[in-house]
Amino acid sequence: MKRDTYAYVWNDHPLAGRTELSLAELSDYPCISFDQSDDAEYYLTEEAMADYEFEKMIRSDDRATTMELIADLKGYSIGSGMLSGDDVILKGMTAIKLREEDPLIIGYITRNGSTLSEYGKAYVEELLKFREDI
Repeated sequence: MKRDTYAYVWNDHPLAGRTELSLAELSDYPCISFDQSDDAEYYLTEEAMADYEFEKMIRSDDRATTMELIADLKGYSIGSGMLSGDDVILKGMTAIKLREEDPLIIGYITRNGSTLSEYGKAYVEELLKFREDI
């Protein structure tokens, strides 16, 4: 699935409510980057715009801390715009489409003949909720 790039901000952020914005408009606020990887040699980023030079960058390896930083510092994060309404932690966030393009390809890989686990099925079900017809 191909997805456009979005900025995640807290609902009380000064730019919340916008339908689109640019990275230049976000430059006064810190970009909060979440990264679970602790081995740079095998680094695969989970974020869009990974090679963009943000003026203010804070890196976090803890999802809860990342969310708190976004809320408390009026920061933002970059991603696919896919916010699940079922996730209590994400209920205070909104996604705003970025003018800059860095599309994300999101999917899954399975072995031939294998069956998806219940978690795998739930993941695919959630992905299909955000499907954009191309």
